[in-house]
Amino acid sequence: MRANIKKWIVGAATGLLLGGAALLTSGCAGGVYAAGPYGGYYDYDYYPGLNVYYYPAGGYYHWYGGGAWHTGRHLPAHYTIGHAYHEHLRFHTNRPWTERH
Repeated sequence: MRANIKKWIVGAATGLLLGGAALLTSGCAGGVYAAGPYGGYYDYDYYPGLNVYYYPAGGYYHWYGGGAWHTGRHLPAHYTIGHAYHEHLRFHTNRPWTERH
């Protein structure tokens, strides 16, 4: 009986770990919420004066520089957010610059 309980606990823990890993790698965790038939959405703070998107749920920034978009936990040193004006935006993608025209 004790062996069966141990197998069940190991199986449940393995299932939880694999399920959590699947959610993280698919982008379905960390601030993505169900939004009806169109899938999930991402909430961003957009700083139009800097052309920077901040994703608070994940704690990372998207910025444009050198002809390409970049993503990281910290902005390059020449960006100063401080109390800059920002807008709250919601998109169905983790690449917000593709939906903002």
